[in-house]
Amino acid sequence: MPSCARPVHLFAAVLAAFAFAPCKPIAAQCLPEWLPGEPKPVPGGIVNASTTWDPDGAGPAPSVLVVGGLLTAGTSSQVAVATYDGTTWSPLGALAGTVRALAVHNGQLHASVTSVTPFGSFASVQVWDGSTWQAIGNLGSGFVNAMTTFNGQLVVAGSFFSITGTVANNIASWNGTSWSAFGTGVQGTVRALAVFNSVLHVGGSIFNAGGLTVGNLAIWNGSTWVATPSFNNTVEALAVRSGITLGTATLFVGGAFTSFTVGTQVVAASHVASFTALTNSWAAVGSGLPGARCTSLLARSTGTTSFVLLAGIEDAASQQRVWQFSSGAWSALGSLGDGSTNIWPATIAFFGGSNTVGLNSSSTAVRAFDGSQWQGVVGQGVPNIVFAVEPVGNEVVIGGSFTTIHGVAVNGVARGSSGSWTPLGTGVTGGQGVFALTTAANGDIIAAGDFTTAGGFSANRIARWNGTAWAPLGTGLNGPALALLALPNGDIVAAGDFTTAGGVSASRIARWNGITWAPLGLGFPARVNALARLDNGDIVAGGNFLTTGALAVNRIAQWNGSTWLALGGGCNNIVFALATAPTGELYVGGRFTAAGGLNARLASWKNGVWTPINLLGLNAVDIAALAVHPNGTLLIGGATFSFSLGPFGGFSTNLLMVRNGTQSSLDVKGSLVYDIAASSDIVIGGIFDSAGGVIAGNVARFHAPCPATSTPYGVGCSGLTGPLTLQALEAPWLGGSYRLRAANYGPTGFGLQILGLPQVSLPLSVVFAEALPGCRISTIATFLDVVLPVGGAVTFGGSVPLDSSLIGFEFQAQAWQFETGASGLAVSSSNGVQLVIGTF
Repeated sequence: MPSCARPVHLFAAVLAAFAFAPCKPIAAQCLPEWLPGEPKPVPGGIVNASTTWDPDGAGPAPSVLVVGGLLTAGTSSQVAVATYDGTTWSPLGALAGTVRALAVHNGQLHASVTSVTPFGSFASVQVWDGSTWQAIGNLGSGFVNAMTTFNGQLVVAGSFFSITGTVANNIASWNGTSWSAFGTGVQGTVRALAVFNSVLHVGGSIFNAGGLTVGNLAIWNGSTWVATPSFNNTVEALAVRSGITLGTATLFVGGAFTSFTVGTQVVAASHVASFTALTNSWAAVGSGLPGARCTSLLARSTGTTSFVLLAGIEDAASQQRVWQFSSGAWSALGSLGDGSTNIWPATIAFFGGSNTVGLNSSSTAVRAFDGSQWQGVVGQGVPNIVFAVEPVGNEVVIGGSFTTIHGVAVNGVARGSSGSWTPLGTGVTGGQGVFALTTAANGDIIAAGDFTTAGGFSANRIARWNGTAWAPLGTGLNGPALALLALPNGDIVAAGDFTTAGGVSASRIARWNGITWAPLGLGFPARVNALARLDNGDIVAGGNFLTTGALAVNRIAQWNGSTWLALGGGCNNIVFALATAPTGELYVGGRFTAAGGLNARLASWKNGVWTPINLLGLNAVDIAALAVHPNGTLLIGGATFSFSLGPFGGFSTNLLMVRNGTQSSLDVKGSLVYDIAASSDIVIGGIFDSAGGVIAGNVARFHAPCPATSTPYGVGCSGLTGPLTLQALEAPWLGGSYRLRAANYGPTGFGLQILGLPQVSLPLSVVFAEALPGCRISTIATFLDVVLPVGGAVTFGGSVPLDSSLIGFEFQAQAWQFETGASGLAVSSSNGVQLVIGTF
C-alpha cells in the first residue's frame, strides 16, 4: 500500500537511525526578522509646527523645510523634528518627546518639546547647535506653544509659571545667557505670537496681561502691556503681511472667535480678523470661514499691492480645510480628501514654490498644493500604495499607484528590494496603476489593474513582462482587473470589474490561453476581488456578487472546469481575500460576519464544510489579504486589528499569523496591508509605516535566515517507458511537513521511496543486477518503503517535529522503480533531492 499512510514513521526512522548524528541547535541568526525597509516617503503622525530654515546661512546649502511634532520620517520613528531638502526627509538629531513650536533665531533653529515619562510631563526649550540639541530652558510641567524673535531676543510663550528658575507667567525671553519675564506676564494659555508694527502681539485664551483685562489678544510694546480689541473666543493663529509700503502691512488674527469688540463696537468676524497699520483699523476678513475655528494662518505678498492669505480650519463637516483669501474673497483650496473628521492643518508654510501644510494627525502629515490638489511632500521611499507583491528569487516585484521611487520613474511596477528598485521598462500608464501580479508558468510576470499602456504600447489593464519587454494579452479588458491566477499549463485567469476580455463577453472573470480570451461560464454580475486554485484544480472566485446566472452563490463560487458551484451558503458580505493551504483548506476573508450561516470574520472551506476561525482583533475590521506559508502558517492582513490589555493598555497591528493553532502579531503599523506573498520569506505590500519596529514604508520583508530547502541533484535514468523524476512539493519546515512527488512510473511499475543521509553517486547495479544502464544510487538508504503509483506518479512525505535542534538537519530522498518488460525485471532510479530542515 502507499507509503504516505505512514509519513511520521518514515521520518522518525531516519532520525532514530542517526540519533547520534550532530544536529544544529537553534541560534539567534536563525530567528526570522523584519529586514530594514523603505524610508517613510512622507512624514506621518502629528505635526504641530513648521518653518523654513537655511542651516548654513549664506553658505551653499539650500533652505530646508522643518516640521516638528511626533513623527515617523525617513528611516526613523518617533521623530520630533524632521527636515526636507526638496528630495529627502531626514530626522534632525535625537529629541525625545513632542515638539509644539519651532523658530529660527540668530540663524539657529529652536524647538519647544514636551516629554511624557512615568513621573509626569516635562517641557524644555532646545537649540540645535549643528550636531546635537541643547536645552536652554526648562519649564517643568508647563509647555511652550509659540516662539518668535522680538527686539533681538527669543520669545517663548504657552502655559508655564517659570523657566529655568525665572518666574515668568506664560511668556519669557532669552537673550543668549539668561531668561527674563515680560512684566507680570499674562493669565491664561498663549497659543500664538507675532511681531507687527514693532510691537509683540500675543494671542490665545488669555484674560489678563500685566494687570490689564484683555480678550484673548494683547500687545507688549517693549516695556509695558497694552490692551487690544477683545475677541469673544480663543485666538489660535497670527500672521503678518510685511508690505512694501505701510499701507500694505497687515496683521491677521485667526481662531475660534465669531466677533471682536473695538471700544463699544462689536464686529462680526467668523474666525479671521485683520488690522491695517496705515488706517489703524480692525476689520473682518471677507465673509469669514466655516467650521469650528481657524487653526493656522500664512500671509504672503505676491506683488506690490497683492497678497494671498491661507487659513487652515477645523471643520468636521467638510474635507475642505484649507482656504485662500485673494482678491477680496475666500475660496477653498482643494480638498484634503482623507475622509477623516478630526484632521486639520496645525501649521502652514511656503516652501519650494508651494503652499505646505502640516496636519495634526495623519499618515501623510505634510502635504503641498500642486495647483490642483494636495499631495504628500515626497522624499525617498515608495511614495504611494503598494497593492501587489510577487517574490522573484531574492527580490520582489511590487505593483501599485506609485509613479516614482527614489526619484526614478517606475510607473506602477518595479523590481528589487528596499533601497534598490529598477523599473520594468517604462512601466504602465493611463490609469490608477497595478492592482495584481502573478508569475506565469514560464516565469513571465503578469501585471493587471487599471492602465491602458505598458512599455509605451497599448495594453488594456493587463500585460506580460518577459524580463525585457512588455506585451499585451490580446486586446485586454474593458475594466479594472483586481485578481490574477497563473495555472500550471500556462493559462492566466483574470478577474475584476470588466465585462469583456479580448472583445469577447466575459462578466468579471476570463481565461487567457496564450492566444485568445474566453469567459468562465456566465461569470458574475458584480466585482470579483480574489482568486484561488484548489488542490483538484478547481478555481474559486470571491467578491461582491450574489449570483452566477440563476444560481445563488453569495460572494464566493467554485469553477469545476465546466460550471460554477456554490460553496454552501456562501458569505453574508464582501469577500476580499482567498488562500489555499497544503492540507486542502481554502481560507476566506473579507467584510462578512457569517460564512455558511455560521458567525465568522474569517473562515475555512474544506470537504463541503465551512469552519469559522475565531481570532482576537477581527471585529469590524476588513481582511484584505490572506496567504499560507509553506510551513502551514496562516497570514492575515488588512485594516488595523486592535487588542486591549485592560489596565495595561493595548496594541494594534495590520498583520496577524496563526501557526499550530496559536495566534500572534507580526507588528505592522499603518492603514492597511493589501497583499501578502509567502515563500521562504514573507513580503507584504500596502500603506503602512513600520514592521516589527523597523521603518518600512508600504513594502516590507520578514526574512527567514534558516529556511527549509529542497535541492535536486544528479539525474534519473530511463526506465522501460521513460525517465523517473523526483521533485519536492514542500520543503521540510520545522513543525510542518515535507512532500515529494515521483513521476513517470511505467504501467507495470511499482517502486521504493528512499530516505537517507549521505549523498552518494554509485551504480544501481551494485545492488540490483537488473539495473538499467546509467541508473545510480543517490543516497545510502536509511529507510525504504514500497510505493504504488497512481496515474504514473506517487506523492510521499512526512511530518517534521517542532524541535529546534533539528534546524539545519540534512537528509536525502530518491525513488526507485521495478517494472516488468519483455526481458524480465528492470530496475531504474530517479534523481536525488537534498532536503534541509529550516525554521520560520
